Amino acid sequence: MAVDQNNKIIDLIFKPKLRWLWHLLFWFIVYPDTFLSLLGITPRFDSYFDPFLAILIDMLFIYFNIYILVPKLLMKNKYILYIIASLLTVIGIVLTQNFFWPEDIEEEYIVSMYSEEFFLNLVIFAVAAGIKVLKIGFKSRVDIDAIKNQQLESELSFLKNQVNPHFLFNTLNILYIQAKKKEDISEALMSFSDLLRYQIYETQNDTVSLQKEYEYIENYLMLEKKRRSKLDIKITNNITNQNIKIAPLLFLPLVENAVKYSQTSNDEASHIQLILDEKNGKMSFTIENSKGNVANIKTPDSGIGLTNVKKRLGLIYPDKHTLHVEDKNARFIAELKIDLS
Repeated sequence: MAVDQNNKIIDLIFKPKLRWLWHLLFWFIVYPDTFLSLLGITPRFDSYFDPFLAILIDMLFIYFNIYILVPKLLMKNKYILYIIASLLTVIGIVLTQNFFWPEDIEEEYIVSMYSEEFFLNLVIFAVAAGIKVLKIGFKSRVDIDAIKNQQLESELSFLKNQVNPHFLFNTLNILYIQAKKKEDISEALMSFSDLLRYQIYETQNDTVSLQKEYEYIENYLMLEKKRRSKLDIKITNNITNQNIKIAPLLFLPLVENAVKYSQTSNDEASHIQLILDEKNGKMSFTIENSKGNVANIKTPDSGIGLTNVKKRLGLIYPDKHTLHVEDKNARFIAELKIDLS
């Protein structure tokens, strides 16, 4: 939230349509007497030619500084050249002003007068350069943030899309086995259709309802149970806020791992237990499975699901999640906690 607010402020300050306003404010601060006189707040000048000419001369040199010297020298780390060019430019301002408005003063005060004008213009020159540097820095940061956001969205999209092939292969395998056993797969196809519809349409958003995500996982496990008659599945749902949102498909790789590694080569009894708790925005997802013959079911993509989850969690919920995986002799436990508040 704080980052978004900062970006809004930066966008407002450097909005192209408001540039003229900030320039006007700058010159108002530099030449308050002229502007206040124009507004009728202070006594009017006999002639506005001299004040306006003074502003135009200053503008010529200041804009030469911020649009030529700063980007060409200062921002390219040519500091000595920039300092020399800046000093010569400020001297140019003082000499130009005194050419148009020579003052009849005693010779002993000339050095003092020139020094005062030099340092006054140097301050204005430096302030203008400082503002320009800040603007360039802020714009660079905004551009970098935009690139990072694009990269983040691309990576999240890639990771999310990685889930889909795994899901399709696993579910089609379930349907294949049922068909091979000459069982009625019409109900299974309907469940598969619902799961696929959820993945295609619901998960296009950045977040989905936690309740819907739970229902999706429940349907997936029930479909798996149709394939394995000796698989015991226990599911506990303790969601207190039905409207709370979560990034989609974070649970699926953990569930797929539980399904995959609970299998046995001779269809022996196995179990999967899932507990989903949510209270005051604090969510806990725990899944435990008995371990089957892992050596017989290892595939080239083993471990991709867990790696995928870790990467997505790091991108979406940095510093707001914990993922604890426990690999014991007879069972495997994964516990994911996320602060969704």
